[in-house]
Amino acid sequence: MALEQGLLFFLLPVAAFTGWLIGRHRPPPPTESDSSSLNRDYLRGMNYLLSEQPDKAIEVFIRLAAVDNDTFETHLALGALFRRRGEVDRAIRIHQNLIARPNLAQSQKAQALFELAQDYLKLGVLDRAEAILSELKNDARCPEGVLDSLLHIHERERDWRGALATAHLMMARRNPMASISTRVSQYYCELAQQLLDAGSVTEVRPLLQNAFRADGRCVRASLLEARLALLEQDHRAALRSFLRIIDQDLHFLPVVIDSILELYGRLGDFSGREAFLNRLLQQSGSADESRILGILRLRLKMDSDPADALRQYAEGQPTLQGLQEWLQARLEQGGALDAGELVRFGELLHAIVASYHRYRCGHCGFSGQVMHWQCPGCQQWNTITPLACPPGLSSSLPLFGEETGDFRH
Repeated sequence: MALEQGLLFFLLPVAAFTGWLIGRHRPPPPTESDSSSLNRDYLRGMNYLLSEQPDKAIEVFIRLAAVDNDTFETHLALGALFRRRGEVDRAIRIHQNLIARPNLAQSQKAQALFELAQDYLKLGVLDRAEAILSELKNDARCPEGVLDSLLHIHERERDWRGALATAHLMMARRNPMASISTRVSQYYCELAQQLLDAGSVTEVRPLLQNAFRADGRCVRASLLEARLALLEQDHRAALRSFLRIIDQDLHFLPVVIDSILELYGRLGDFSGREAFLNRLLQQSGSADESRILGILRLRLKMDSDPADALRQYAEGQPTLQGLQEWLQARLEQGGALDAGELVRFGELLHAIVASYHRYRCGHCGFSGQVMHWQCPGCQQWNTITPLACPPGLSSSLPLFGEETGDFRH
């Protein structure tokens, strides 16, 4: 009911405006029969409006109001109103009626076509919307939003090569924007991941090089580069890629730390591993980073008093991974766990599981158990980062196997 009232309030000025147009924009002067017909139609539209029959009133007023520079924006506004209300079929009729008018300027026709594409997008008819937008994009003076809408369609269709072509066109016509560069890097990563999943590695490296050119801090490109190096049995190159990720974004430490430590071991570089751990212990940063570093400190404390180590660890920001580290080392030491250790361990485990989140978007706050490179909440790219994750539930990239599927698009 409220929506219908809002529509009636919108149509009242439309009706008044249409009546004014009838008296102003009908040269040469109408004949008596023409004038009588116009007046009858106008009164009929007003009758529909006052009797709360907006559908019939709309048809009358649209037919009466000839499309020109004075009425064009009114038609667009009415079409947009219907689209927002979910009555897309009416919006389509209005915009198609505009496009069919022979007296429209080229810029007005382009705007009407863009609005029609938005109607089809609202309906989910992506092929028709894409066809219209693809035609409009060839004009450098196309309406604002054409390329953005086209890019949105390519992403929904997972047409990454089409998305790249559109993104490069956007960068050529506008000042390069960081958000576009980030998306371009992710598109190259999507193509690289498709090839890796299909077992084709020969074309992956050029795609990753392009991803780094677009965004030198792209963590995903480094992860894919490490995966490629592991497939090629180049452990040293894989280690370099994993280490680069820590410099790119320390939030991804839980994703790569196990792989880094194992690669140091496979290479026999134990002094390098110790230097790596010591370097991490000297760093400070966000709460999530501190939680990971706390795990490393726990490893060092376990050499002295395990009960004291657990007590001190509980005073910080404990994680499931830290508890697993403590329990494994405690069992290796032998001897029964005392009651105090069991109670404290149980309390920590309950508190951690009750509040545990694995991933969070820094843009909209979306959180979940699966890593997405494009946030399902706000559709932004590269805004989700892992929280402190234990190996058993972690998003870690398996070192010598296929990806677990924890990473989503």
